Amino acid sequence: MEKLLDRGSKLASRKSAVKNSAKNDLWGISGSFDIYNCTAETIRSADKIKQFVLELCDLIEMKRFGETIVVHFGEDEKVAGYSMMQLIETSLISAH
Repeated sequence: MEKLLDRGSKLASRKSAVKNSAKNDLWGISGSFDIYNCTAETIRSADKIKQFVLELCDLIEMKRFGETIVVHFGEDEKVAGYSMMQLIETSLISAH
């Protein structure tokens, strides 16, 4: 199975961010990412979204809790799409 995440782009600054948050007595780290240039087949597939979450959790070394929830909804096809949620040991990952 082809990987969706490029291991070469591993979040090298993750350890630095964690270290800085601990040093500055911060409670947590929040990130927001605008993903672009995705193939339509990938972002319109519940299975590919679940695969992405598995790879992402491995990449950022987060322990998943429970199954990944992927739901397609929207009354009008213009606004319909997938949303995802994955609980992790310290928080959650979500996407839409």
